[in-house]
Amino acid sequence: MILPVVLDTCTIINVLRIDDEDEFLFKRLKDLNLYISDNVYNEAHKNVNHKPLSREQRDYITQQLPFFATRIVSPDARIKKDFFEDLKNFCNYKKENGELHSTLLSLHICRNEGSRLFFYTDDFPAKRLFSSYFVYQQIGTIGDSVDLLLFLFWSVPDFKEKRLKEYLQNLYSEYVSPLQNFTKQIEQNKDSWLKEKPKDTKLKENLQKIETGYLNLDFHILNDAIAFFKSNKSKYQEINNVIKEYPDIDTETELTVKIKDVIEKLNNFKICKRLC
Repeated sequence: MILPVVLDTCTIINVLRIDDEDEFLFKRLKDLNLYISDNVYNEAHKNVNHKPLSREQRDYITQQLPFFATRIVSPDARIKKDFFEDLKNFCNYKKENGELHSTLLSLHICRNEGSRLFFYTDDFPAKRLFSSYFVYQQIGTIGDSVDLLLFLFWSVPDFKEKRLKEYLQNLYSEYVSPLQNFTKQIEQNKDSWLKEKPKDTKLKENLQKIETGYLNLDFHILNDAIAFFKSNKSKYQEINNVIKEYPDIDTETELTVKIKDVIEKLNNFKICKRLC
């Protein structure tokens, strides 16, 4: 892809934390016309040890970070002198972090290459603050990890829809770990519960609803199954004990709401299907 792409710290970590063993996403990132600021690189090194990541995720991200050092670019002195303070005042943004420096870098790239670009960040408050600056300066588009996954999906022929949905679901699970843990515990005990009540069709149906609701991020189906078990507490005591352990499985953020919406569109509209 020729158009420049600027990545923020949180987007780098979010994309790598859901990558497959075959490094599918990392390989696609390497094919992009990619830029990052030195602040983002330093933040990524720092955050990988402080974010709630598994040991495997932390090791994998640390292993891939040296590549991003090769994509560090600094705005030229004139851009920094003339626009840095003005940018902070325009956006009323006081923190000199990766998001701010990525916005200045985006302006630098836009002016020096004469090209609009894509900037991806999962800091939604910063995204809202900087969006008007991108519009007035005609820099390009600000997106997030979901947008980046969609961008790769449409631009890479071997990026299949099934894989896209899996990445979206995994990213969702990273932000809503109680839901992931709840579903895992239900899955681990499902066979024994069904073995105890082999003729209970409602039990089988609602356990399947939990699995389907999780896989499709469909909370209507998921909550319907949970409501069924709650209304039959004495009959399904063990299942209700698991439900009690996870009172916050429907906790939402702007990113998780967006992921659910995208998966719904992928499931229901042809506009999200590839042309044959």
